Amino acid sequence: MRKWLWVILLILIESGITLYANCYWIGLRDKQGSAGDLLHPEQLLSERALQRRQRQNIKIDSLDLPVSKVYVDSIRKAGAEILHCSRWQNGVTIQVKEAGITDLLNSYDFITCIELTEDTLYENKALPFPTPKKTVLSSDSIDYGSATSQVDMLHLDKLHAEGYQGEDILIALADDGFYNVPSIEGLRGAYERTIYTHDFVTYGGDVYLQGTHGTMVLSTIGAETEMMAGTAPKAKFVLMRTEDDDYENYREMDNLCAAFELADSIGADIISISLGYFDAFDSPDMTLNYSQLDGRTTRCARSATIAARKGMIVCAAAGNEGNKDWHYICTPSDADSILCVGAVTSEQEHSSFSSVGPSADGRVKPELCAQGSNCGIIDAQTGNVRTGNGTSFATPIMAGAVACLWGALPDKSNMEIISLLIEHSSQHGTPDYVSGYGIPDVWAAYKNQQTSLTKLNNSLLREEVRIYNLNGLYMGTELTHLPHGVYLLRSGESVYKAVR
Repeated sequence: MRKWLWVILLILIESGITLYANCYWIGLRDKQGSAGDLLHPEQLLSERALQRRQRQNIKIDSLDLPVSKVYVDSIRKAGAEILHCSRWQNGVTIQVKEAGITDLLNSYDFITCIELTEDTLYENKALPFPTPKKTVLSSDSIDYGSATSQVDMLHLDKLHAEGYQGEDILIALADDGFYNVPSIEGLRGAYERTIYTHDFVTYGGDVYLQGTHGTMVLSTIGAETEMMAGTAPKAKFVLMRTEDDDYENYREMDNLCAAFELADSIGADIISISLGYFDAFDSPDMTLNYSQLDGRTTRCARSATIAARKGMIVCAAAGNEGNKDWHYICTPSDADSILCVGAVTSEQEHSSFSSVGPSADGRVKPELCAQGSNCGIIDAQTGNVRTGNGTSFATPIMAGAVACLWGALPDKSNMEIISLLIEHSSQHGTPDYVSGYGIPDVWAAYKNQQTSLTKLNNSLLREEVRIYNLNGLYMGTELTHLPHGVYLLRSGESVYKAVR
């Protein structure tokens, strides 16, 4: 297919028709002239995003300010098209369709760097819409079907049975698109609970017209059929297209940076990334080497770490290079304070393709593992349930489990949830660079917190305890009779926060 594209391109060039458009990353000196105001955070972030920050005592800072409007206007006036801006990395991704514009930009003193990120055709092709075979939604208890082992392995079925299925959690996915999701019956609930979509590859594009990989990824979390159920079948979603299946270049990593920031501003709790980059770019001028996978070098890894600092849990695929020459993890899974997810078989053995650690600076990678071999997924073309392999599926399976645990323990910070998962994993005491801390037991993590709450209650039995909700409303003296949630327990002069 790519060969024929080059033939067509040569014909069109000879006809005087230009189809090339280079993309560049433009680094900016500072944020002088930013339209944002830290005194009015409601202008910078959604109410949900602000609530997530407040729950975890995370302050608004200069990273939340938009890039300088003055600088952006100057770049636009020079003839460049602004594709997206990065407030965290303080730069913009631009598209240039005329020669000489970058020479002009080089003369601007507020620009710190200009880096080529894409040099290729900028047309994108939509796939035809098939009519999938429909399945019937089950209204009874969850039947995991083809996904049974990937759910049971994490002991997630028990958490589901307690009523924690991701209802109050917003999960963002960045992928190659979510082709055919509106027409797949088994993803109808996930589609209806999707609150926002955005295409970073094609301006104004429809994420549902491109990319089958993202659809299959979504199904591991949000599927609800008689043939399989996902790991967080009641979660809400933000779906973002950052990956162009036809090419491999730096721009895709910058698209991912923009996706992290969009997920943050909307208020996503979790972002799951089933994408990874290593030394496999189309252009020989674009390279990565293992020494750069230290969590601090690539922009997308730095953005993943910032997303964690902003209160989100980032789940990133380790990669499928374990039995290939590259062997190691990919970026952004090298980021700090996130969950790099590796793959295991249904027998809980290492999947040979799953990339291994450590990160270049010696940190344990992957952190955790989930089933990635013979996973139950929904095929994007047919809507039927089938199996698939890859850390691309282990990662969202894990993200869904994380969503359910966090929904059960809403008072915990993102890093506390990550710590709980690691502490209750199969290799917690003996981590390695193949499976990290191992396979988490989310039920044990949840019950551990319930046991801690019971101990707290027992210590207060000798004193009068008054219980209030977070709005200050008096709820009585018996915590066990209250709905699940977060409460304040007052005993004498002491106040405790407890999760029911």
